[in-house]
Amino acid sequence: MSSWAARIDALYAGDPAQFVAARDAPAKQAREGGEKAAASAIKELRRPSLGAWYANVAARAGLVSLREWLDLGATLRAAQARLDLRTVADLGARRARVEGRVIAALSAHRAALEERTHA
Repeated sequence: MSSWAARIDALYAGDPAQFVAARDAPAKQAREGGEKAAASAIKELRRPSLGAWYANVAARAGLVSLREWLDLGATLRAAQARLDLRTVADLGARRARVEGRVIAALSAHRAALEERTHA
């Protein structure tokens, strides 16, 4: 991973409230280093919505239930595309259980993040 890619990766893992300032610093550094294309590309990065940021942070944490939920979504889309109504119905019932686990895992993860932030 290039140094710019690593910094951009860290940018999206950081606090979304600090995104613009955190984005502008490497853009300025790239411009001052003569890397105008990199500076422009970095400057074009948009602050993620709070939901998108949190989903990214949760995905980075490797929450098993989140991976299961995403896999279930892909399986459900495939069954819908095949018009496999039996599988869609079966997956729909399973979906509620998986979503409950995802919400519990995300809530616990967020509480841990807040605890670390305020410690």
